[in-house]
Amino acid sequence: VEISLSEMWLGEERFFNAVINDISERKLAQDKIREEHEAAQRYLDTVEVIIRALDRKGNITLINRKGCEITGYRESELLGGGWFDKAVEEENRTSELMEYVAQVNGSFDLIEYSESKILTRLGDVKIIAWHHSLLHDDMGVIVGILSSGSDITAATQAEQARQYMQSQLYQAQKMQAVGQLTGGIAHDFNN
Repeated sequence: VEISLSEMWLGEERFFNAVINDISERKLAQDKIREEHEAAQRYLDTVEVIIRALDRKGNITLINRKGCEITGYRESELLGGGWFDKAVEEENRTSELMEYVAQVNGSFDLIEYSESKILTRLGDVKIIAWHHSLLHDDMGVIVGILSSGSDITAATQAEQARQYMQSQLYQAQKMQAVGQLTGGIAHDFNN
């Protein structure tokens, strides 16, 4: 129950007025909401991708365990803070924030897939492949963007190394061909 007390004076006599409300249903509803929130958080924490929601200004309204793990921040350090201030390199902050705000305001269509660099707490740079979807309120107004992101840093670095090795192999093959051609010309010249 919820009890509200108030004091009243009638002449020289003191009285107390008590209003008692049964709040059992409200408490049960609050408990159910809390349990559903905890279950949803457990689901979000089991996936091996970043789950992040940003409001219209780019402030973090949701981040899962993987997002905290990759960025190196605790959830309490991220929630309510600006994503672009915390996780984007300084030289890219303004442009990425402007692009984000334009998408949320409907100035141009949502980019559903993107790759971007994020900055970790320790200053490391990670490359994240993002999938985005708009978040709407009950009236259909865009209130932010929900994103899932995979860390593709290792794969990107491996691809860059593969391309470098392939270019080195191509260069070596060209040099071998030039050497064979030169050897053939020198042999013909000697004859």
